[in-house]
Amino acid sequence: LVLLLEVCSVVLVDFYPFSGVFRVEAEHKAVLLRFGSLVQAYDENSEPTGVRVFSSGVHLAMPLPIDQVIQIPTSRQTVTLNQQFYYEKPAGMEQRTHTQLAAEAEGMGGSLNPERDGSLLTGDANVVHARWTVSFQLGATAEDVENFVRNVGSIERATEQLTIAAEQAAVHTVARFTTDQVVQQYAAVGTTMQRLLQQLMDERATGITVLEVTINEPNFPISVTPSYNAVLDARSRSGTSINNARREYEQVMTEIAGSAYPALLEMIDAYEAAVE
Repeated sequence: LVLLLEVCSVVLVDFYPFSGVFRVEAEHKAVLLRFGSLVQAYDENSEPTGVRVFSSGVHLAMPLPIDQVIQIPTSRQTVTLNQQFYYEKPAGMEQRTHTQLAAEAEGMGGSLNPERDGSLLTGDANVVHARWTVSFQLGATAEDVENFVRNVGSIERATEQLTIAAEQAAVHTVARFTTDQVVQQYAAVGTTMQRLLQQLMDERATGITVLEVTINEPNFPISVTPSYNAVLDARSRSGTSINNARREYEQVMTEIAGSAYPALLEMIDAYEAAVE
């Protein structure tokens, strides 16, 4: 028995220092907590350069309870705002598109229920609905890794904080744009929101990089969509009429002026510009 205990003691002494070997998974980074404090990296002059960050692979650390390994996923993550600013579809119609619902609602009127229908207010004081997808990354730089560990701590808390901030950013962003811009030129809306959301993440030192913000299904309330579509159709017909008139005008002028038409047209345009 004594011999067995001696053998076990030798084995523990020999292998204990190597029990701290750890592997950082692919698309992850890691840091070490030594007695609860982040392990620092040092330059050739023994000056601290920030938190030591471990990339994917096998590394050596002191065994527990001296060192604790914290791994951070660095792959692309997403959060979605699906219902915060969108209306609740009627029971039994959840699979129908906005266009289908709007066609059926034509002439029915109706108003939003603030208890169940989310919405956003545009810069020209109209109401719109939209869904959002936010893509983000944790720990893009060593500084981001340190900020994430110190101020956030987990992917769950990161998702929660980013969702709350995205809701704030969506409200402020849409208020900067007109209704037409939100519904038709939504790429610019997403870019503006991405910049604003990144600013919020930086101010809070979260270590989160906002990669992209996409606005999905931007729409008017169902009850006014038919009216808006009628306006768009009228604009389209007006544009077509103007283009047709312009072509007819140029054809007539060409027939009347012959080869002198280009110069005559330049004179007319110059005169109209001067009058304006």
